[in-house]
Amino acid sequence: MAAVIEKEICGAPIFRTIFLYPLSISLIVTGIVWRWLFEPNLGLESFLHSIGVNSVNFHWLASPSTVMEGVTLASVWQNSGFFMALMISGLKGINPEIWRAGRLDGIPFWRFYLEIVIPMLKFTF
Repeated sequence: MAAVIEKEICGAPIFRTIFLYPLSISLIVTGIVWRWLFEPNLGLESFLHSIGVNSVNFHWLASPSTVMEGVTLASVWQNSGFFMALMISGLKGINPEIWRAGRLDGIPFWRFYLEIVIPMLKFTF
């Protein structure tokens, strides 16, 4: 995900906002936002019903069988921003000449990341 955010591609600012936003807000605010999103009468379910998707019916925080998944989802989102910022800074630290050389050599995207970029990020990991 950090590679998508770091590259200047279409939609990158949206992903950057979604995943780096938790760095600027407190855990309490995150809890309130996610409680609102999970609220059936106000949040995501209400929005989906208003645009015509009436088959959606989830009460993540009201059901004991799904509350752990809801809390886990909010927690992963809250903590992903910090690790995303670390990975982005590591990617920005890679010499631009290496990126150009990989493109010039015609190395496939997945192989370039697997064999060149990830080993260069070992200290970031």
